[in-house]
Amino acid sequence: MNAKPALYAVVLAGGGGTRLWPLSRVDQPKHLLRLCGPNTLVSQTFKRVKALIPHDRMLTITVADQVQALREEVPDLLPDNI
Repeated sequence: MNAKPALYAVVLAGGGGTRLWPLSRVDQPKHLLRLCGPNTLVSQTFKRVKALIPHDRMLTITVADQVQALREEVPDLLPDNI
């Protein structure tokens, strides 16, 4: 059989951003910064992942107090995949 394995993408998008301080802070984490162009780092990541992985197999790991900001930044994320 030549069946391809089901690939998943796991995007880590959480934390306080202490290593990139003072640009990144608890209220403005690194993944929500626009460092390389007009889009945030997390939206750039999802754009790259979409070319390789089906939408339903994109998982995101974040902290509870950043879920809403992540949903606003990447509105097509599936709620069950956060």
